[in-house]
Amino acid sequence: MFWRWIFVYNLSVCLSVISAGISPSSGPECRDMGLFQCARPIITFVMTADGQRIGKIRKSGLLKENDFTKVCRLAQSTISCIDGWIGRCMPANETDLHIVSKGTVKILSVCNETDSFSKFTKMTTCAEKINNTHKACGESMRTNLPEAHKNINPRNPKEIFQIENLQRHVCCTIKQYKTCITPSMQSSCAAEEKTLTDKFLDRVLGAYQCTNAVFGACVAEDGVATAKA
Repeated sequence: MFWRWIFVYNLSVCLSVISAGISPSSGPECRDMGLFQCARPIITFVMTADGQRIGKIRKSGLLKENDFTKVCRLAQSTISCIDGWIGRCMPANETDLHIVSKGTVKILSVCNETDSFSKFTKMTTCAEKINNTHKACGESMRTNLPEAHKNINPRNPKEIFQIENLQRHVCCTIKQYKTCITPSMQSSCAAEEKTLTDKFLDRVLGAYQCTNAVFGACVAEDGVATAKA
């Protein structure tokens, strides 16, 4: 699910900052524990029976609004906490990290919107209709990534931060994903489902400041965009 990818990707990046060798500002408020405290509520939740139950839901119709709200709010508070830590403690020249962090905060502001669950349900319904396309597009993205990006160890998420031009990588990947799924959405999804998905992806691109200048650094391959090495 694309929303899950947004949260996990940003959380992995942020939690990897210290272990990746980037020195935060000095002071007790910038110690490692401050960052880990931000992530503790979400880590604790996924280990609970309730968290595991929600994590096993694979059909949009089975996810209830109160579950969606609970997870969305928890993700929102976690990322906001991490973003605050990054703003206080990380060097200003770590531009990509600041952009990705603040961008995810903007994306998760959707949790404050009263119709977010209704929109989410329609988008995931569309996603389920084109499930095979999602898998194919995901494989296409993986294949087109530079070798350094492909070989990230999922057990060592700090390697995500070692990717050069992180913002560009995120922007090009999302653009590629959108381009790849569009034909299937047009043929398989209801008009409203497609419109909502398009608007959400555009919102994500805007939050990550994916401008034409950033896209200009993507390489077109087979009609989709991948980040230049």
